[in-house]
Amino acid sequence: MPDDEGLRFVGRAGSGIGGRLAAVLGEALGPLQRSDSPFVDAVPRADAVGSVWVEPRVVVEISHLGHGGQGRLRQPVVLGLRPDVPTEEVRDEP
Repeated sequence: MPDDEGLRFVGRAGSGIGGRLAAVLGEALGPLQRSDSPFVDAVPRADAVGSVWVEPRVVVEISHLGHGGQGRLRQPVVLGLRPDVPTEEVRDEP
């Protein structure tokens, strides 16, 4: 989630990614791969292992049940791409 210092890690979402959405995400994110994390804070090792980092240029809508321990999203689910939302307008909404 973006804040004044940069992009903050608030957890990862894997639920909701499958079928056509998986292909669409692969097409959108594949060209944006990078070698290091785009986050300003450290990503927990359990979350970082096996991750593929990308430039934060694509907006993906996530549904979640609020924030849990250490500010992480509770039960995040990927809903889809949001090409209509510029990355600089992304904010966490209740």
